[in-house]
Amino acid sequence: MFGTKGYINSFKTEFAGNCYDSCQISLYSPTYYIEFFIRFLLREFWRVLIKTPTTYGLESIPPCTCSRKLKNLSELTMHTFVECKNLEELQKMLRDLVVFYDKAAKLQADMPKKIINEYFAGNIVVLEKQLLVSMKIINGLDEDRLRRMDTTVKIVYSTDKSIERLLLDIDLLLHYLERGNKISKFWLLRPFFPKTIKKALYVTRDIMVNGNPCANKKALKLVHQDLKLKRRFRKLSKIWDSEPPTGSSYHDTYVFFKNTILRAIDLITVIDDAEKTRLEIQRTSNLLLRPFEEKCRVPIGGKKIRLSMEKDDFKEYSFQEIIHDYSDSILNMGKE
Repeated sequence: MFGTKGYINSFKTEFAGNCYDSCQISLYSPTYYIEFFIRFLLREFWRVLIKTPTTYGLESIPPCTCSRKLKNLSELTMHTFVECKNLEELQKMLRDLVVFYDKAAKLQADMPKKIINEYFAGNIVVLEKQLLVSMKIINGLDEDRLRRMDTTVKIVYSTDKSIERLLLDIDLLLHYLERGNKISKFWLLRPFFPKTIKKALYVTRDIMVNGNPCANKKALKLVHQDLKLKRRFRKLSKIWDSEPPTGSSYHDTYVFFKNTILRAIDLITVIDDAEKTRLEIQRTSNLLLRPFEEKCRVPIGGKKIRLSMEKDDFKEYSFQEIIHDYSDSILNMGKE
């Protein structure tokens, strides 16, 4: 903190710098000069006391003419200033934030699941768990095997039974066959089959595998594999609120959900990067930013610490105003 003489000289320099060239300090009313000096002292005391970084004016002091007199001090104090350590670095972070928001918006546009909303609703842990479950499902599938099934297997279902019910009944039939029993022959003996097997025999009528009834071990295993795939894909569909195009093959469905998961990972990564940048901006400046809004609030009067969050205590500026519009006209209000 410099002495009284230093304050006076600094004050005169700043005061003169904010006046029009055609005006002289002596032409201003005593009230203006005194009020400006009081404000200057208060701001300098505040800046040194809390060690605020450099202050950059977004709006210069209102221009004065020889005949103009200030009516109250509010005309001097109701101005906004950006306080930051490095203006160029702040502008760079704002530009980065614009890029992050644009990239996130494009990724989100291709996804029915509102990941950005989920993230800021505090559900990031849920999203991470869903990603882990999804990646486990996808990584457990053999892509080459799916391609082969697309060309060698055609299964037609003529039943409205649930996947869980079908899997349970097919498991019963497979277990029955593995004990050496038959279900494809001796149709007259079927009335004497165990009750549980008789209830499951609809599988042999209502499911066709490559044009033939599902009545042997090989066909039952193929149907079993198909149902497990359907269950996995249905789980992925529920997690990501999305469905593959109608009639998609095994492999196409696999690729659809794999790409969905990769986009989700990219989107969450971009959101994380954007949040780190946003919080760093708030840590190193007096700008207040809400997530995924390309505008910021600046405290009126250049105060670094606010006791009130009332709307009237702030002015809003777009990122572009901070980055571009004021780049050539920013007024450096003094450095420590």
